[in-house]
Amino acid sequence: MSLQPAPPAAVRPHQENGEPTPCGINIAAGALIIVTAVLIAAQLPPSSTGWRCAVVAVGLAVVGAGTLDLLALLALVPSTWLVVNGFLLDRLGQLSWHGSSDLWCLTALSVGALAGLVLGALGRWAARS
Repeated sequence: MSLQPAPPAAVRPHQENGEPTPCGINIAAGALIIVTAVLIAAQLPPSSTGWRCAVVAVGLAVVGAGTLDLLALLALVPSTWLVVNGFLLDRLGQLSWHGSSDLWCLTALSVGALAGLVLGALGRWAARS
């Protein structure tokens, strides 16, 4: 009987050797995808803030489905919201509160991340079955 640490509570993907992918790697890969999504969303007109936020939410869904790392998403969603607020809703990284539209954007980002996490887990479960 060997004493091993308990597995992490979050759903974590495993590499071929059975070890989970380090959370920092997932955060770095997710940040790259989020920056790409923000650059794509910046091409939309400034008046369509909802669509800009939706593009970034899809980026978070891709990160969630690809990494299956809840801890990484918990780090990425708030930082993504700050980037969206500072560079897509405002200019030059200036953060400000826009009222209910900020709450809707944060909700869309959270739902996108969770939807990607669930869809990724279902896809991997279906592939194993």
